[in-house]
Amino acid sequence: MVDNMIENLNAISFNKYGNIIYEGFSQGIKSIYHGDVILEEHEIKEKTAGKFLRAEDSPVTLDIVDGIAILCVSLMPSQEEIRMFLLDKAISINPGVYYCVLTLYGRCRIKSAMLEGSRLKELENSREFAPLGIYPKVEINKVHTLFYQEKEKGFIFKGEKHGFWEFTYVDRGSMYNIVDGKGYRLSQGEAMFYGSDQHHIQWSDVDLSVCFVTVTFDMEFEEASLLTDKKFILDHEMRELIGKIIAESSNNSYYADDLVICYLKELIIKLVRGEKLESTIDRQETQVRFKIENSIVARCLEYIHNNISRKLSVSDIAKSIPISQSYLSIIFKKHMDMTLVDYINSFRLEKSKELIRSGEYNITQIADLLGYTSVHYFSNQFKLKYGISPRSYAKSIKS
Repeated sequence: MVDNMIENLNAISFNKYGNIIYEGFSQGIKSIYHGDVILEEHEIKEKTAGKFLRAEDSPVTLDIVDGIAILCVSLMPSQEEIRMFLLDKAISINPGVYYCVLTLYGRCRIKSAMLEGSRLKELENSREFAPLGIYPKVEINKVHTLFYQEKEKGFIFKGEKHGFWEFTYVDRGSMYNIVDGKGYRLSQGEAMFYGSDQHHIQWSDVDLSVCFVTVTFDMEFEEASLLTDKKFILDHEMRELIGKIIAESSNNSYYADDLVICYLKELIIKLVRGEKLESTIDRQETQVRFKIENSIVARCLEYIHNNISRKLSVSDIAKSIPISQSYLSIIFKKHMDMTLVDYINSFRLEKSKELIRSGEYNITQIADLLGYTSVHYFSNQFKLKYGISPRSYAKSIKS
């Protein structure tokens, strides 16, 4: 894999790909080329490498004019072989070497020279990459409105569409949505996004009120289909982010608005991560998908077994993988033929029998070790499962 580290350009590090022109660009041209030369100047604005060039029969000479340029070179047209150098001096690139020039930020200008009649071959890179740096894939530029709405029973919103995004989260009750002609019902803890120019209508049942959060915002995001035309079940961590968004929206402290955007972006990224993973799994062939699902279930079981003394939730287990809790629930039920909650309860009770048989702990200690809220609750669950109280079971194995 490319580690995206930018190296210093010197005679030793660049030896496999070409030479440093210590006498400078103009003087170097005279010593390198014996014939007419094509001189050009290029403005570079690309920050990711999507296309490489290769000189077929003559060196290519490059030098920086303005800005900060990154030279990417490779002997082989593969992701693993690419190295990156800071282009801060005149160089010549050997024939047969693949190369491209990127700007680190903003724009840069370089000059190049090659022998007249020489040919450059273009090669599309199979996977774009960038020099060391963080390049956001989700850009939220502005939040237009942010409301917590408490609607009366049977409210109706006749519908609209607009050129920005909208997010709706149901905090209490339920509501109906029609988005571009398709209907959805959102219950408590569920959310939807309406993309740019998606027409949406909202209403609630005549006998039910609904409370929901609405955020409208400008966002640049290339994979909009991961968010639109579907509903999301928000886990505990995501619901906490909603709470932080609401709290900061009415906070007069410094940079509260910036935190609103940060929390909204974090929420969107967490939802997209789950969608990306699940869509990747769903696209696999049956045998491969079955192996991936088995691996997810195995990690789920490992987490349960290692944390059985804690108060376990589906949300916590899903985050440890990570995967959405709804998708994890589906996979677990499919492979284990029981729900996650049923498995946790069953495993706790089986573990309690082991601990009782060991004789090392009393019933109160066992209840505490296995994360039960009280010894009475543990005893009730044990009796429901096995038809005998834990104390009676302890006596029976001693007699």
